[in-house]
Amino acid sequence: MEKKGIKPGKDIVIISFDGIHDAFQAMTEGKINCVMECNPLTGKLLASAIKTVINGDPISKKNYVQEELFPADTAKDYIDSRKY
Repeated sequence: MEKKGIKPGKDIVIISFDGIHDAFQAMTEGKINCVMECNPLTGKLLASAIKTVINGDPISKKNYVQEELFPADTAKDYIDSRKY
């Protein structure tokens, strides 16, 4: 886009769905407007649920994963705390 003179985050709205550090960096540079987190840190929760089911123990039908929406004006507040 930049090679064609299009300014990402300005001429076109860019929304990322990964929540990685590089996306936050791009937001601080004005190249992404918003990041919607798709949290990859759910492995322990999933492993625990699998073990519970394998052991025949009851498990909640609803399990929630912490995910957030980050507008560009908050990127600097969160960029250093990203774990991925």
